[in-house]
Formats: sequence, C-alpha cells, structure tokens
Amino acid sequence: MSTHTFPTPHPPSLLADSDNNEHLDNEIISPELDELCAADAGAFVGDGYPRPVPPQTFVAKMAALGAKQALAVAPDITSAKAALTDIELVLRGKSRGKSGGYIPPDFSPWVRVRMEGMRSHLAQYSNPNSVTYGQWGQSAHQAAIAAGRDWNQSMLADEDLANDVCEHLQELGKFITAEKLVDYLSREDIMDKHGLDKSISVRTARRYLTELGYR
Repeated sequence: MSTHTFPTPHPPSLLADSDNNEHLDNEIISPELDELCAADAGAFVGDGYPRPVPPQTFVAKMAALGAKQALAVAPDITSAKAALTDIELVLRGKSRGKSGGYIPPDFSPWVRVRMEGMRSHLAQYSNPNSVTYGQWGQSAHQAAIAAGRDWNQSMLADEDLANDVCEHLQELGKFITAEKLVDYLSREDIMDKHGLDKSISVRTARRYLTELGYR
C-alpha cells in the first residue's frame, strides 16, 4: 500500500478580487428603467416590476381611446364560446326533472330580448361557419340586423314598460320633459319592476318622446 501526499488546499477568499467584477456592474441605467429608482410596487400593472417605456405610437393610441381602452378589446373565441354556453343555459331554464322539459325562466320581455341579442352576437362571433367569425364589431351588427332592429333598441319594445311610461307622461300633462322621463326610468321601483339595469341619457329620453309622438 502506497501513501500519497496531497497539497493543503487554500480556502477561497470571502471577498472577490476587483479583477473578477462583472463589466456590467458599473453600467449607467436610464432612471425610468432602473428598478431602484422606480415607484413603489403597485404603481405598475401586474407584479409591480418596472417595464421599459412603451413606444410613443402605443401611448398615443391609448390616449386616443381614453376611458374606452378596456372596451376596445374583444374576448377571445374560447371565452366567447363559454359565455354563449352560459347564456343558453340561463335562457333554457331549470330542468323539470323526471317529467322532462325545462321551466321557462321568469324574465321580463326586455331582459329576454337583450339576452337573445347577446346569444346571437356571441354565436355569430364564435361559430366558424359565420361570415363574421372572429369579428366582434361586425358580429354585433349582424346580431342587431337579425333581430330586426339596431343594437340599442328602445326600451319601449317592452309593452308593459311602454304603457307605464305613457301613463306617467299623461300624469305630467303639459309639463313633459326629457329630464323628467330620465328621472322616472331611474326610479328604483321602476327599474326593479321592468328589469332595467341602467338609466338612460337625456338624449335617449328625447328619442323616446319622439317615438311616442311628443315633439
């Protein structure tokens, strides 16, 4: 048996020599890209990590969109198909069980018209056989045409609501104004009764008055 002698190892220094410094350690970084100079976390979208400055063309486009930035993005086809399935289930109603069939949902005519319109819109957008497949805006237009109206159909398509509006206007007599019609349709009891989910503008109220024969 032979004995081998190895040199005593030297432990590495805890401090790196200056010769081992990375060449990027002293690089000058623009303040807007330096995470140490960035705003507190939460000032950025997502995880708070600073991102490079976007192109000026993109900034200008977003500024032009203003508050409509989120509305300008159409859903992807998968999300649209999922939403279509949900709407069809709601419109179909609950199952009657062993007796078969489904219980018609208790919707006001206005709510049903709107949901049917959304179903048509989503179907034309997400069906590969549709001429407007993948085209959100064109699908909305085609859905409105298929329903025999424009997309922003008058609330007065609901006969019950139209009758209530006419009675209210008769009570007002000669003091009818678009503003008073807006107030009436914004009342909580009226919105609950007819399934309205939002108020109307003065401009829309004027159009309603014209449809009812008031000038």
